Amino acid sequence: MGLGLMTTIGQLLLTRGYQNAPASSVGIFTYTSVIFGTFLGWLFWGDLLDKNFLFGAVLIILAGSIILRTKVIKEQPNN
Repeated sequence: MGLGLMTTIGQLLLTRGYQNAPASSVGIFTYTSVIFGTFLGWLFWGDLLDKNFLFGAVLIILAGSIILRTKVIKEQPNN
């Protein structure tokens, strides 16, 4: 029951994010579910993380950071 409730809340918040921000800003963060899913697999079932996963996780985080930084810079008014 708890897992279903948390999944529903997560989906509703993601939908709200798509309503309030451009899809290009929100969409990159849907890939973080891979990171969280793998972390939970390690936490509950002892799945091991390999170099490929760590490399991919770093790429996802880096891409999200670059997109957010680019959007912040574009939205700042010119002096």
